[in-house]
Amino acid sequence: MASGVTVADACKKIHEEIKRDKKHRYAIFYIKDGKQIDVELIGARNEEYEDFLTNLQAGGAGECRYGLFDFEYMHQCQGTSESSKKQKLFLISWCPDTASVKKKMVYAR
Repeated sequence: MASGVTVADACKKIHEEIKRDKKHRYAIFYIKDGKQIDVELIGARNEEYEDFLTNLQAGGAGECRYGLFDFEYMHQCQGTSESSKKQKLFLISWCPDTASVKKKMVYAR
Protein backbone atom coordinates (compact mmCIF):
# COMPACT_ATOMS: atom_id res chain seq x y z
CA MET A 1 0.00 0.00 0.00
CA ALA A 2 1.35 3.42 -0.94
CA SER A 3 2.40 5.70 1.87
CA GLY A 4 0.39 8.63 0.55
CA VAL A 5 -2.42 9.45 -1.79
CA THR A 6 -2.11 12.61 -3.89
CA VAL A 7 -4.86 14.82 -5.31
CA ALA A 8 -5.03 15.33 -9.09
CA ASP A 9 -5.02 18.90 -10.37
CA ALA A 10 -8.40 18.18 -12.02
CA CYS A 11 -9.95 17.78 -8.54
CA LYS A 12 -8.73 21.19 -7.46
CA LYS A 13 -10.05 22.74 -10.68
CA ILE A 14 -13.50 21.14 -10.29
CA HIS A 15 -13.64 22.21 -6.63
CA GLU A 16 -13.10 25.84 -7.66
CA GLU A 17 -15.63 25.55 -10.50
CA ILE A 18 -18.24 24.35 -8.00
CA LYS A 19 -17.36 26.66 -5.10
CA ARG A 20 -16.55 29.91 -6.86
CA ASP A 21 -18.00 29.70 -10.38
CA LYS A 22 -21.13 27.63 -9.61
CA LYS A 23 -20.62 25.66 -12.87
CA HIS A 24 -21.60 22.26 -11.47
CA ARG A 25 -23.89 20.92 -8.71
CA TYR A 26 -21.54 18.14 -7.58
CA ALA A 27 -18.52 15.99 -8.32
CA ILE A 28 -17.69 12.37 -7.54
CA PHE A 29 -14.05 11.48 -6.84
CA TYR A 30 -12.28 8.12 -6.58
CA ILE A 31 -8.79 6.89 -5.76
CA LYS A 32 -7.20 5.83 -9.04
CA ASP A 33 -4.76 2.90 -8.84
CA GLY A 34 -4.52 3.37 -5.07
CA LYS A 35 -2.34 6.43 -5.63
CA GLN A 36 -4.27 9.51 -6.66
CA ILE A 37 -7.69 11.04 -6.04
CA ASP A 38 -9.22 11.85 -9.42
CA VAL A 39 -12.53 13.07 -10.85
CA GLU A 40 -14.96 10.32 -11.80
CA LEU A 41 -18.12 12.29 -12.61
CA ILE A 42 -19.39 15.86 -12.63
CA GLY A 43 -23.07 16.69 -12.04
CA ALA A 44 -24.75 19.44 -14.06
CA ARG A 45 -25.94 22.48 -12.13
CA ASN A 46 -29.61 21.49 -12.56
CA GLU A 47 -29.14 18.03 -11.00
CA GLU A 48 -30.61 17.21 -7.60
CA TYR A 49 -29.31 15.62 -4.39
CA GLU A 50 -30.95 12.31 -5.35
CA ASP A 51 -28.87 12.26 -8.56
CA PHE A 52 -25.75 12.88 -6.49
CA LEU A 53 -26.54 9.99 -4.13
CA THR A 54 -27.25 7.64 -7.04
CA ASN A 55 -23.95 8.51 -8.72
CA LEU A 56 -22.01 8.37 -5.45
CA GLN A 57 -23.09 4.72 -5.09
CA ALA A 58 -22.88 3.80 -8.80
CA GLY A 59 -19.51 2.06 -8.41
CA GLY A 60 -21.23 -0.83 -6.68
CA ALA A 61 -21.56 -2.34 -3.23
CA GLY A 62 -17.81 -2.82 -2.77
CA GLU A 63 -16.63 0.60 -3.95
CA CYS A 64 -15.83 3.70 -1.92
CA ARG A 65 -16.02 7.26 -3.22
CA TYR A 66 -15.76 10.90 -2.19
CA GLY A 67 -18.43 13.39 -3.18
CA LEU A 68 -18.60 17.17 -3.18
CA PHE A 69 -22.11 18.65 -3.24
CA ASP A 70 -23.15 22.30 -3.44
CA PHE A 71 -26.30 22.53 -1.34
CA GLU A 72 -28.56 25.56 -1.86
CA TYR A 73 -31.44 26.53 0.41
CA MET A 74 -33.57 29.50 1.40
CA HIS A 75 -33.11 30.91 4.90
CA GLN A 76 -35.18 33.50 6.75
CA CYS A 77 -33.37 35.20 9.60
CA GLN A 78 -35.34 35.65 12.80
CA GLY A 79 -37.06 39.02 12.91
CA THR A 80 -37.08 39.51 9.13
CA SER A 81 -39.73 38.91 6.50
CA GLU A 82 -37.33 38.23 3.63
CA SER A 83 -35.60 34.96 2.79
CA SER A 84 -32.16 34.80 1.29
CA LYS A 85 -30.43 32.06 -0.69
CA LYS A 86 -27.67 30.27 1.19
CA GLN A 87 -25.15 27.73 -0.05
CA LYS A 88 -23.01 25.15 1.71
CA LEU A 89 -20.43 22.77 0.25
CA PHE A 90 -20.46 19.25 1.65
CA LEU A 91 -17.61 16.77 1.24
CA ILE A 92 -18.88 13.24 1.77
CA SER A 93 -16.91 10.04 2.17
CA TRP A 94 -18.90 7.02 0.97
CA CYS A 95 -17.58 3.70 2.32
CA PRO A 96 -20.31 1.04 2.39
CA ASP A 97 -20.14 -1.82 4.89
CA THR A 98 -19.71 -4.21 1.95
CA ALA A 99 -16.42 -2.58 0.83
CA SER A 100 -13.20 -4.39 1.69
CA VAL A 101 -11.32 -3.35 4.82
CA LYS A 102 -8.35 -2.36 2.64
CA LYS A 103 -10.49 0.03 0.53
CA LYS A 104 -12.08 1.54 3.63
CA MET A 105 -8.63 2.16 5.09
CA VAL A 106 -7.36 3.85 1.92
CA TYR A 107 -10.38 6.16 1.78
CA ALA A 108 -10.20 6.89 5.52
CA ARG A 109 -6.72 8.43 5.32
